[in-house]
Amino acid sequence: MTKRIISLILIFVLTLSAFAGCGQNNAKVNLNNNKSKQQFVVSINPILALDSGTNFIAFNDVKNAISSDKNNATLTALLDSTPWTWAYKKGEDWKQRGIYGLDKWHNGDKYSSDNLSAYSFSDNGSISLMPYSTTATKLVTFNGETPTNVGLLLSASGKEEEAFCCKISESGTLTIPEGKITAIKSVGGVNATFLSDDNKSSSNILSP
Repeated sequence: MTKRIISLILIFVLTLSAFAGCGQNNAKVNLNNNKSKQQFVVSINPILALDSGTNFIAFNDVKNAISSDKNNATLTALLDSTPWTWAYKKGEDWKQRGIYGLDKWHNGDKYSSDNLSAYSFSDNGSISLMPYSTTATKLVTFNGETPTNVGLLLSASGKEEEAFCCKISESGTLTIPEGKITAIKSVGGVNATFLSDDNKSSSNILSP
């Protein structure tokens, strides 16, 4: 019998309330205004692989889902047609977030970056998911790292632990053969308004 595996991509499991207490006293980046809300923005490009030979490429799935929803004026393609979803931790359990809209990506202060479509997983758009290509979108990192050429932007602000997840309806050994996560300072000229406690970010290789 096939087991249903839910794989939490741990690269984006975070406690946003912890970050909110870190950066308030030492933020030195040029923010959009004096009341900037903390937001966590990372670029990722995970590829998941099962030993059966099945691969799950997040960028392709999300990009195609957004195109489908735009063409059909729907908000269902990501959850109905791909294995990817967004979840938050409630107590000891993880709950799936619904999709509130498909609109321009914006930062925690509601400054938007034109022509960058993103799924919103909160009523105010503070939690969002967007495919990107560095040929079309300028991403600036904190320490001069180079993001992957294509990938996803995961953005969130709030008090919950958040996770980008892949639901896999096969049994087997799951690995992440490729992937990188990079903290993003600005997207298309719009500041992401997040700093870590030492005003630095890091670029890490993903691991399962």
